Amino acid sequence: SELVRRNQELSSTVQQLQRQVEAGVASRSTEAACAEDLPRALQRECCELRERLHAARMAELEAQRKAGAIPELMSKIVNLQSQVVAAEKATAEWREVATDTSWSGILGSFMCATPERRQHAHR
Repeated sequence: SELVRRNQELSSTVQQLQRQVEAGVASRSTEAACAEDLPRALQRECCELRERLHAARMAELEAQRKAGAIPELMSKIVNLQSQVVAAEKATAEWREVATDTSWSGILGSFMCATPERRQHAHR
């Protein structure tokens, strides 16, 4: 991804600057007067780049963590969608029962189911 590529670039830059610092320190005895400030400047730049590299790596880890949560969230979404479908189906069935029969008919069917009513019906 973009973060990985950027981290690699920063890491490469840090390594280059470290080599330059080492080269500056090695040649310091011969160019002591002119090159004394160069290694310090390069070291500062190395430190800044290390900080940026660290921040970029942390951002990359955070992005990976968030990307890892996506499948779990998708699973939850699918589960919730199936629950919604089941609830809508149950609601539709109850609406159908309510519109197809009157409540008095439903209560009457319960009343016919009692033992007392069955005995009167058979006489």
